[in-house]
Amino acid sequence: LQSGMGVLALLLGILTITGTVQLWHVYVLAFLLGILAYQVRDRGRRWRWVVLAALVPYLAAIPDQVATYELHWLLFAPAAAAVVWLAAQFPQLPSTNRLVRAGEYSYGLYLTHAAILSGVFYLLLSQGWLLDSTAAVLLAGAAALGGGLLCGWLEVRLHTRIRPLTRIDFTAQARRLGRLTGRLRPRSVAGR
Repeated sequence: LQSGMGVLALLLGILTITGTVQLWHVYVLAFLLGILAYQVRDRGRRWRWVVLAALVPYLAAIPDQVATYELHWLLFAPAAAAVVWLAAQFPQLPSTNRLVRAGEYSYGLYLTHAAILSGVFYLLLSQGWLLDSTAAVLLAGAAALGGGLLCGWLEVRLHTRIRPLTRIDFTAQARRLGRLTGRLRPRSVAGR
């Protein structure tokens, strides 16, 4: 598995150096790298602190000005892979943790922020309020943050209420209801 990661990184490096790399190459190789990272998620837990300690000086050693844009990203690729691997190595927090709950609310923020931002900016522009000001950006950001988190809170509450319904055996309930009302009993047809 680790040799597969090396092969993918080498392939991306060759494509970059030869100048034949295209955007879809990067997406496909990143997808395959993600699959391989998932496969090695439980390996090397004892090395996570060593990798974390090595990651900081590696990032500090990457110069700000590199010859090409592609080389800059090629240098950051191992660090990005290490961060993804490290994230998979640390144990997950329980669902009762406050940070986990806040993370669940962030899904609503993700779903609604673009629509809220667009709506607020459209309203401000159509009314001629706060044009070209930082206040307009702050107002739109606050509305998106508040509305998105409210949507996330509502979504979590709704999911909590609806989730028990997935455990109901509706066919057994229908049979029981049919027996009570007599509707599901087979009726004999006269003359056959």
